[in-house]
Amino acid sequence: MISIKEYALLSQHIYDVKGYSLPKNWLYLKDVDSSITPASNFFAGLYIKFRAGVAEDAVIAFRGTVFSNAQNLFEDVVSWYSSALGTGMHDRAPGYFKNAVNFESRARQYLRDHFPKLAHLSHLRYTGHSLGGALAQLLSATNFPVPSVSFNSPSCRNICPKSSEERWGLVNNINSRYGILNKLGGVPIGKTHQINIPQFQDEAKALLAHFNEKRFSEGRALEQIGGSISKTSGAAGMALSAEGTVLEVEGYASSLSGLVDAPHEQAEAAICAKVEEFLLSGTFSIKPSQANCNSLVTVISAPTAIEAIMAQHSIDNMLSTLSEHCPEIAGLII
Repeated sequence: MISIKEYALLSQHIYDVKGYSLPKNWLYLKDVDSSITPASNFFAGLYIKFRAGVAEDAVIAFRGTVFSNAQNLFEDVVSWYSSALGTGMHDRAPGYFKNAVNFESRARQYLRDHFPKLAHLSHLRYTGHSLGGALAQLLSATNFPVPSVSFNSPSCRNICPKSSEERWGLVNNINSRYGILNKLGGVPIGKTHQINIPQFQDEAKALLAHFNEKRFSEGRALEQIGGSISKTSGAAGMALSAEGTVLEVEGYASSLSGLVDAPHEQAEAAICAKVEEFLLSGTFSIKPSQANCNSLVTVISAPTAIEAIMAQHSIDNMLSTLSEHCPEIAGLII
């Protein structure tokens, strides 16, 4: 029996296994896979819960996006590139999914060797925050029928095959109501509990309220039409898709009007140069236009916007909100 709050504590702990405290009666196992360390781009951990000295439950926690780690952030951006920028491409499974599958296999072998009772899938769960939660979702839906609990994770609906739908009920999402990042990837699969994060809530609410859904939907429709046309008329289809892309990004950019703070021109120019260099570097087969880059940068270079987005996304803020304001959700057993 594991509570939502315990899953949140494990999802927090995997970000800094030396700095964060474990919940009571839990043990972090350091020797499951020596090939990965906290300094690795991908990181995960195996946790055991004891009752009266007896091992009763096992949880694999996957670390989420570390924004100071360029490769780690790159995986997140590329995986949900279509959802974020509306390129007409398909979102794809994070590159770290193979790492997650490998770690899960090693963790189950570790359990078979040292805690045979817990090696049975009925005693195992997955969890994670952000990108880590997405990995947990994907494992539940496509690999082993094990329940997962994710925190502010992008949805995997656009990634999971239709054949996996019967497993989607194993996925449990705890999302910030006004978080933007958990809106990527389509409607969440499984069960979702929305919580109201108080930090920068008014600003985050304003961002979403000014999101131009009509413009975004028009752009998505154009891109879908362009994708169909490109099969017979490549140039015409690509042109239509490009127009749709700009409309979709404008849908995001319009949300900035909900904030009073204006971006600093100098900071915006510097960030724009970096983003443009990255987006136009040839990484993607469909490249955004200069106008597309400018719209995106307008959003990400506004200081208040970034603070609001990250405050709503933070696992620390999610945990404090669950503890102080949402005891009915924090105490749910999964």
